[in-house]
Amino acid sequence: MKFATMTVPVFFFASMVLGQPVETKGRIEAVTVYRGQALVTRTVELSGKAGLREIVVTDLPSRVLPGSLYAEGATAGGVAVRSVQFRTRPVSQDVNEGVRKLDAELQTLQDALATNQASAQRLDEQKAYLDKMEMFVVPTAQTEMSKGVLNAETLIKMSEYSGKQRDTISARRLELAKEA
Repeated sequence: MKFATMTVPVFFFASMVLGQPVETKGRIEAVTVYRGQALVTRTVELSGKAGLREIVVTDLPSRVLPGSLYAEGATAGGVAVRSVQFRTRPVSQDVNEGVRKLDAELQTLQDALATNQASAQRLDEQKAYLDKMEMFVVPTAQTEMSKGVLNAETLIKMSEYSGKQRDTISARRLELAKEA
């Protein structure tokens, strides 16, 4: 989430004293609503010594169109606006409580999805191991059968083990797919 601000450097003709930027929300004077957008007029009151100033207007809407920002100086008091800039500053947390809760929930879901994907990858590795094991057992069983030394009990146990493992992997894979 980003925090939008409008920077309005204001020049007072009297003296040329440049200080720290002045941050203000300003005061909303008027709102004109159009289809899909609105024109919001804010008034920023300045006090202090005359001179070059940087005024930062905060709490602008998050969906402001940077090219639509402009500023005018008051006709009384000799205020001249030199330029208007739009900038965003990243914030660590959104100021809106609802958005913070949604961000936390989103992070929890992303963590759960990452865990799910890691589990699925591990199941794929187990299945690949079973495939390799079968690639060893089948030729070995054929060789032993041709020599007449086949241990049927061991072959049955290996087959049952492989089948059970594949059933377990398939069931877990289905659970992970549903969770995802």
